Amino acid sequence: MKTLSIVAAALVLALVTVQASAAGRPETVTLKVEGMNCGLCAPAVRKALSGVKGVRSAEVSFESKEARVEYDAGETTVDELIRAVAGVGFTASVAGGRGDGGR
Repeated sequence: MKTLSIVAAALVLALVTVQASAAGRPETVTLKVEGMNCGLCAPAVRKALSGVKGVRSAEVSFESKEARVEYDAGETTVDELIRAVAGVGFTASVAGGRGDGGR
C-alpha cells in the first residue's frame, strides 16, 4: 500500500511538471500589419505588442508590413496580440492565414 502511494505521488508530480513546461514553451506568430504608412508606425506597433503579458519579443518591419512575435501561449493568445495592434490604430491578421485556433 505504501509503495502504491509513493508511485501515485510520483505520477502526479511528473504530470504537473510536464504541464508546467508545456505552458512555458514559447510560440512564434507572424502578423500582417495593415495601415503602417511611415517609419514611426513600426515602433508604435512593437511597443503595443511588447506590452501584452506573455510576449517575450516583438520585431516589427515597416518595409514588410509584418510583426514577428514570440509569446508564451499559456499567458496570451494570437487574438490578444491582434487586439493590441488594433489598440494603436492598425489592423493585424495572421500572415498566411489562420490555422492555430486563436493560439
